[in-house]
Amino acid sequence: FGERENPTAKIANSTIRGLANNKIIEDNVFEVLLIDSKNLITEGSRSNVFFIKGNTIYTSKPQRILSGITRQNVIKKALDNNIEIIERDIKLNEISNFDSAFLTSTSMQALPISKIDKFPFNVTNETLLKLIQTK
Repeated sequence: FGERENPTAKIANSTIRGLANNKIIEDNVFEVLLIDSKNLITEGSRSNVFFIKGNTIYTSKPQRILSGITRQNVIKKALDNNIEIIERDIKLNEISNFDSAFLTSTSMQALPISKIDKFPFNVTNETLLKLIQTK
């Protein structure tokens, strides 16, 4: 649980970064998701997060996150491929309703998520593969 004071600005927040790093090490995971005070998933500690249900992609509202260039490129690619994008609040308790999920960042580009806590995701989802394929 943590949220950036100003999510639209890329500024250091050593408290959240430290907590995220500790959780990553403690749980032996690649990334952690930031959950705000309303139990909404905002973004990863160093990435943006997307969820897929059917042929629709869901992601946080841009004013609630640091909307990176890779995120913007993925959204453009989705729209170019007639994949619907819905930017909305995503509740923590609804992650089990999604088929697939993935992270984006400059360093990792787009990376499928195989599991969040106990909830598995399809890493070979057709919509997901359209977005993570290069070019």
